[in-house]
Amino acid sequence: CKACDENCPVNIEILDKILDMRRYKSLMESDFPTELGNAYRAMENSGNPWSISQSERADWAKDIEGIEIIAGGDPFESEWLYWVGCAGSFDDKNKKVSQAMAKLLNRAGIDVSILGPAENCTGDPARRSGNEYIFQMLAMQNIETLNGMGVKKIITQCCKMIPARSKMIPSRSQNDHKMIPKRSQNDPKTIPKRSQNDPNMIPKRSQNDPKMIPK
Repeated sequence: CKACDENCPVNIEILDKILDMRRYKSLMESDFPTELGNAYRAMENSGNPWSISQSERADWAKDIEGIEIIAGGDPFESEWLYWVGCAGSFDDKNKKVSQAMAKLLNRAGIDVSILGPAENCTGDPARRSGNEYIFQMLAMQNIETLNGMGVKKIITQCCKMIPARSKMIPSRSQNDHKMIPKRSQNDPKTIPKRSQNDPNMIPKRSQNDPKMIPK
């Protein structure tokens, strides 16, 4: 959040020094936990931190209507790309979030597709832990895929996609920063019926807050 930089009385750029130290430890000395090394290799070789086959990335969407899986080399014809992320694709708990989000988008009549196996990890976990090399590699692969397909708008629940996109993807690819179309935020079709008349189910602030809808 860079609060330390903003409040430092002698204007020391603390965050930049911390990041530089992480990069030095990771890239120059290879001084990091074994578990982190496994995640690095998995991101580099398998496109996700858990070394799960990319062919399983879209398995969560098999029984979901209205979600089309687009191959990475095909032109993108849907209005929105749903960038699911690694956790939303592979983690059992987060798969439920992806499925719920897809159903909400379908009920709202939003034209959306996913990349499935063509979607890679954003590489942001590698960058935050100091491995700039893996981040740059994965970011450029994702940029090439998105630009080659002509993606215009992105919906994402992946908290890593937003900072990665803002730092690395050229401005021509950042065509829409909004996560959910405004027309769907106030549409009762996007809120489960059981909770529309029950104030205890969903707080008022969350009904119009796109960050809260996936939760």
